[in-house]
Amino acid sequence: MPLKPATLDFDNGQAALSAKSTAELMRAYLVFRACSIPFLVHHGRSLLSLSEKVLGRRFTNWMLRKTFYGHFCAGETPEEVQKTIEKLRASGIGAILDYAAEKDSEAPKVIPSEGVISARIFDYDSEAACDRNLSIFESCIQTTAASPNGFAAIKMTALGDVAVLEHITNTLHKTRRLFRKIGSSGELTPHTVRHNQPKIHSPQYYIDRTLNWDDFQKGMEILNIRGYNERDYRVLFDSIAQHDGEISYLDWIEFLQPQNLATRPFFVAGSADGSQYSLEPLSKDMQLKLDNMIKRVEKLVQLAADKKVRLMIDAEQTYFQPAIDHIALLMQRKYNKTFPTVYTTYQAYLTDSWSRVIIDLERARRQQYIFACKLVRGAYMVAERKRAIDLGYSDPIWPTIEDTHANYHRILEEILKRFDRTTVMVASHNEATMKFTVQTMDEFGIHPETGGVFFGQLLGMCDHVSFALGPAGYKAYKYVPYGPIHEVLPYLLRRAEENSSVVGGVVKERKMIWEEIQRRKHSS
Repeated sequence: MPLKPATLDFDNGQAALSAKSTAELMRAYLVFRACSIPFLVHHGRSLLSLSEKVLGRRFTNWMLRKTFYGHFCAGETPEEVQKTIEKLRASGIGAILDYAAEKDSEAPKVIPSEGVISARIFDYDSEAACDRNLSIFESCIQTTAASPNGFAAIKMTALGDVAVLEHITNTLHKTRRLFRKIGSSGELTPHTVRHNQPKIHSPQYYIDRTLNWDDFQKGMEILNIRGYNERDYRVLFDSIAQHDGEISYLDWIEFLQPQNLATRPFFVAGSADGSQYSLEPLSKDMQLKLDNMIKRVEKLVQLAADKKVRLMIDAEQTYFQPAIDHIALLMQRKYNKTFPTVYTTYQAYLTDSWSRVIIDLERARRQQYIFACKLVRGAYMVAERKRAIDLGYSDPIWPTIEDTHANYHRILEEILKRFDRTTVMVASHNEATMKFTVQTMDEFGIHPETGGVFFGQLLGMCDHVSFALGPAGYKAYKYVPYGPIHEVLPYLLRRAEENSSVVGGVVKERKMIWEEIQRRKHSS
């Protein structure tokens, strides 16, 4: 029988912090206090730069190692990282390795009232830089393989030119519109959306709708596709259709391999609205970059599969996330037949996330592979909303944090309903979400130790939750960043801003840390 949620206590600081030394608790308390000082947080970059000029980089790095870096990061060397992993494992906590080095040019931005911070972005530099990132990720997987049930995290934008991903995303949008245009007979049925959000086509439409030969031929003729005659339509139809002689939406997107999307001008419509469906090919140079990117991704996935490491592909911005999802799901179909090697990521603050999850769950069921994902609230809100305003399209993010919370729980429940063929990393610092998850697991009969439900929090944050879940038998993990101190500075600055904006949880954690310090002082 599953453990009951009642066995969990997120308010027992003594138990949750027992694995921490007093020195570590003092450091944590001082770091959280510093995060509560707006001047230090908002001017952190300038203060560190001044420190380097006046005191030198060596002293500045030493100071960071004793404070922020030491609290939020695992170390610079494999030996330091392994020591952190072993310490977590002794408390029943797993590790998700994440190479956190990045360029220092990206200034973190946050909306304090909503507590969402901009996540890091890899800017394309060169193919050689992508190969270096590949080597770093390979090393990360090798290190993870030394521990059982390990996770490693990668970003697709580190492995290729983002312009390629954006091109594939635009093409995917056009081909989906084309499917709806060919197959629609009147208005589609949107599901109910609150707060006047843009209409989102019901996932059931995509799951149930099929195109027979007559539908396909008629739709293509109406669109007046240039360069195609009836024979060409038949060849294309037969290429996409499965043995039942009909094209489902899943057949349609499965046919759209990344290389095909990028290199073949499938449709150049001659109708008045033909620009909506015109699919232009990539240049030869960009085709080569795409091939290199796919090879890098598959090399990492193959290594992870060989080592039995779970590989999480992180979510990124909406203007190339569909391409990342497309590639990740193709990798899942190939590598997730018997073991969940590839995890994709869904951001619950996006209004279309529930619809995408439902379609992808059905895709996994029909194609008989294990659906594996990480569920987060989201990390690009500032940039996404600014881009929507600048380009004049509807805000893709739920209007309120309450909407995001509700959507997160709705998606999670859908995944847990199918726990026999799904696995999920519940990545959240929200206590209400943790309680909702364990209660839902209990309702569905999902055992904490053998079910495919994992819990993830950042190293140095939400320890009172992580160190309550792990000893209680739940599969708790810490996101473990590592890398050279100076290159990890942007990550550390974001953690400082995140802690200053997510006030409630940090105040509670800081209070628990102080009480434990005082308890040890008086009991010694």
